[in-house]
Amino acid sequence: MRNHLGGVTDWEIEQLNNANLFTYADWGKPHQLGNFIVTPVRQDHSAYDALGFVIQVDNIKIFFTGDFRGHGYTGSKLVPMCQKYVGKVDYILCEGTMLSRPGEVLISEPTLYFKAMTLCQKHKYVLVLASSTNIDTQVSFYRAARASRKAFKVDDFQQQIYNELVADRHSDIYDIEPTTEFCPNGMVLMVRASQQSFIEAFFKKYGQDTVLVYSMWHGYLERDAKLHHLQKLWGDRFVELHTSGHGHPMVIKQVVEVCSTPQTVVIPMHTENFASWERLQIKQPILKTVAGTAYDLSDHAKLDKCC
Repeated sequence: MRNHLGGVTDWEIEQLNNANLFTYADWGKPHQLGNFIVTPVRQDHSAYDALGFVIQVDNIKIFFTGDFRGHGYTGSKLVPMCQKYVGKVDYILCEGTMLSRPGEVLISEPTLYFKAMTLCQKHKYVLVLASSTNIDTQVSFYRAARASRKAFKVDDFQQQIYNELVADRHSDIYDIEPTTEFCPNGMVLMVRASQQSFIEAFFKKYGQDTVLVYSMWHGYLERDAKLHHLQKLWGDRFVELHTSGHGHPMVIKQVVEVCSTPQTVVIPMHTENFASWERLQIKQPILKTVAGTAYDLSDHAKLDKCC
C-alpha cells in the first residue's frame, strides 16, 4: 500500500490496517457500533466492493446511499436490495453526481462489452486506460479479450487487486484470470495514467496495430495535460469508451421513491446543484445543506425550515 499511495503518513497507513472494515461478506447484516446499528448494503458501482449503509439510532433510520448506479452488471438488483434491506427511512443521504452532468450519455456495462469486442476484432493490440479500481469495466474488456481470442494482461499492482477479489469473491462475474503466455491474435493490456512513458513507447513501436481506449470520465481529459497529450499523440486511434459509476437521474429518483414516506427528508451529497434535484420533481422535502453546518436530525421541525 505504501508504494501506491502518495502523501499518506505511516500513522494513516497503520490506522487503515487496524480498522475493522466492512466487506461484501458483511452486507445485509446489522452491526452494533455503540448506540448505532449499522447495516451495510451492496451497491452497483464501478468499484468492486461499494456499499451503502442503513444507520439506526434513537428511533431514527437513515440511508446513506454511497455511490451507486443501475446500469452495471449487478444493477438489476438495486431496487430489490432497497426493498428488502433498506425499506422506508426517515432520511436519505443520496448521491447526485449525474445531476450535474445532464448531457452525459450512460451506457450499460454489457453494452460497453459489445463495443469493446468490436474494437478487439478491429485492432491487434488494445490498450485500455482505466482506473485500477473500475473492476466492472475491466471485466468487460477481459470478456472481450477472451471472446476475440486475445491475451489479457495487467501489471503486478493490478494483479494484486485481482487477488483481493479472489479472497472476497461473491459472484462469478469477477472471475478474471490474466494471460501469461504469448497469443498470436494480440492482446488487451490494462494501463493507467501514471504509465504515460510506457504508453508513448508502445505507440512508437506498435501504434499502427493498436488502439488506445480511454475508459474514464471525459472531464479528466480537459483538466489533465498529460492525458490531453496522449489523446493528441494517438489521434484517431484514441477512442473514448466509458460508462459512469454513478446513477442516471431517473435511477436516483427511483431509489428515493422506494425508500421514502411523505415525511422522509432527502439530503443530497456529491453535488451542490440543488436546482437539478428540484427538477427531479420528487415529493419528499430536500435539505439544502451548507458546508460546515451541523444539523440535528432528531428535530424535524427545525429541519423543515432548511428545506
